[in-house]
Amino acid sequence: MCKPMQNKGEHEFRFGTESRIYLLSPSTVCLNNQYLFCTVEAFFQLNNYPLASRIEDSDIVVVNTCGYTDNVMREHLERITKLNQRKKVIVFGCLSRLARELQSDRELVLIGPKESHRFSAIFEHEIACEDIISSQCTRLPYSTEIDEPSHGFVQISQGCSNHCSYCNIKLAKGDVKSKPIAIIESEAANLIHKLRFNITLLADDCGSYGHDIGTDLVELMTRLLTMDDRLRIKIYTIFPGLFLKYYQGLESYFLDGSVTFACIPVQSGSARILDLMNRHYNLEEIKAAVSKIKSLSATAHLFTHFIVNFPTETMDDFRKSLEIARIFDFCFFLAYGENARTPAAQITPKCKDADLDAKLAILKQAIESQSVKGTFVGQRDVSILSDF
Repeated sequence: MCKPMQNKGEHEFRFGTESRIYLLSPSTVCLNNQYLFCTVEAFFQLNNYPLASRIEDSDIVVVNTCGYTDNVMREHLERITKLNQRKKVIVFGCLSRLARELQSDRELVLIGPKESHRFSAIFEHEIACEDIISSQCTRLPYSTEIDEPSHGFVQISQGCSNHCSYCNIKLAKGDVKSKPIAIIESEAANLIHKLRFNITLLADDCGSYGHDIGTDLVELMTRLLTMDDRLRIKIYTIFPGLFLKYYQGLESYFLDGSVTFACIPVQSGSARILDLMNRHYNLEEIKAAVSKIKSLSATAHLFTHFIVNFPTETMDDFRKSLEIARIFDFCFFLAYGENARTPAAQITPKCKDADLDAKLAILKQAIESQSVKGTFVGQRDVSILSDF
C-alpha cells in the first residue's frame, strides 16, 4: 500500500492508487475550510482512488481540521490520537500548523491549509491537487446563505493582512498569498462555461487580496465583471476596514446588482472592544455604507459576524453590537473562545458563563421579535467531529 521515503530529512510516505481513502471532515461554518477539503476530495476522485464509506474499510484516513479555539483543537487532538492507534492518518488544515503536540509524531502526515501541493507529492496522481478548481468538484461547500444550483467558488487568496488579537488564522496561515488575476479569470471562465454565473470569491479576507502581488479587490472585480454580463459576485469575507478603504470602487457593483452578497464581519459594535480586538475601523462609517447599500439595492444581501463575551465585554458593549446587527440581513453571533497563543488570551477580566447566558437571553428576544435576523453559533457548532 505504501512505502516510506526520505524527503528533506522528514519521514514521509508514498501512496499508490490502490490505497483506500476515508475522508473525515468536521461540520464547520468556515467556507474556506470546506472548499479546500472539497478540492482534496476531488483530487482523490479524479485520480481514481477508492473512497471508503467506513473508517474500518480504509487504509488511510484524511482528517480535515479546524483551529478555531483551544477547545476545538483539543477535541481534534484527542480523537486524532485515538484514530492514529489503528489507522494511517493525514492531518489536513489549520490544526496541523497550530498544534505542537502533532509535530513530534513521525507517523502522522501533516498538511497545512496552504500546502495542498503536498498531496501531490505523497500520492501517485495524474491531476495535481493544487490544480483542482471548483468546476472539477462534484460537491461544493454548503451554506444556507449563499448556496445556489448555479453557484461556483473561486478561492482568491489565503491568509490576511490583518492582526486581530484573538485569531489563529495568522498563526496557521501567515500573511496573505494571492492568486494572480489571470488564474482567477481562468477559473471563473470554467465556471461560466458550466453555466455557473453566481460565483463566490472566497478568502480569509477578500479585502487583503492582492496586497502581496501589487493589485487589489477592486481591480480583480472590475476584470471579472467584464467577462460576462450574467456574472454575479459574492464576497466571503471582507475585513470592515478594508471594505471602507475600497468602498468607493465597489459601491457601483453593489448598487447595479453585480455584487449580490458580502460578509462583512464587524465582530463588535463597541469601539472599546474593537480596540482590544486590534480591529480598527469607524463603526459609523460602516453603518452608513451598509445602510446606503440596503436602501439603494434590491438584491444585495449583507451578512456579518459578532463575537459575544469577548474579554471585558459589558452588557452595554453587547447592546451596541445588537444595534449594528439590525441593519444587516443576517448575523452569526459566536461565543468567544480562548486561543492561548494570541494576545487576547492575556486580556482580563474574562467574561463568565453567566454573562454569556444573560446576553443570549437578550439575543433570543431580539431574534424572536425580528428586530435582529440571525442565529447563535456556539463553539461546539463550529467544528464537530461526530464521525469518530
